[in-house]
Amino acid sequence: MRRVLVLAVLVIGLSVAATGYAAPPGAFNVFGCSQLQGGHVTVPANTALEARGGWAAKTHGLVQNFMSSQTTTLSMGGGQPVDIAAFYGSITQDGQDDWGVRFAYGLLPLASGQSTTVVENIVLPHRIQDGIAVQTDDNSKPYFWGPGTLTWTCVVTAA
Repeated sequence: MRRVLVLAVLVIGLSVAATGYAAPPGAFNVFGCSQLQGGHVTVPANTALEARGGWAAKTHGLVQNFMSSQTTTLSMGGGQPVDIAAFYGSITQDGQDDWGVRFAYGLLPLASGQSTTVVENIVLPHRIQDGIAVQTDDNSKPYFWGPGTLTWTCVVTAA
C-alpha cells in the first residue's frame, strides 16, 4: 500500500511541478522541493523568489471539492503563516484526466549564502480524494487525503 501511495504522490507532485507555465529564475515548487529534491533548493542570489504549489485531480469536480475544503498557508523563516487562498489561479485541464489548480506567491530575494525555510500547510477538514492516488496494489480502492494537515518543508538557499 505504501508503495502505491508514494507513487501516486509523486505523480501528483510531478503533475503540479511540471506544468506548462513558465517559471522565473527564483521560482520553486514547495512540494517538489520537499518530496522530490530532498527538502532543499538553490536559487539565484538577489532574485525575486516565487513559491509555487497546487493540487491535481482526475476531474474538475474533484479539484473544486479540494478548493472549497482546503486552507493553504505558507510560512517563511518561522514567521506567521500567510493564507494563500487569493493566490490560487483558475482550475485548468492539462490532459484527459489531469485537472489542477496552482498558486504562486512572491517572496523577497535572498543574498548569496542566505537561506530561509518555507513551509506549506494544507489543512483538510474532511476526507477528499483526487481520483489519482490509490491505497491498494490492484488500484481498486481510492486513497482519501485528510482530515488533517499536509505539510511540506523546503530550505531555500541563494547562491
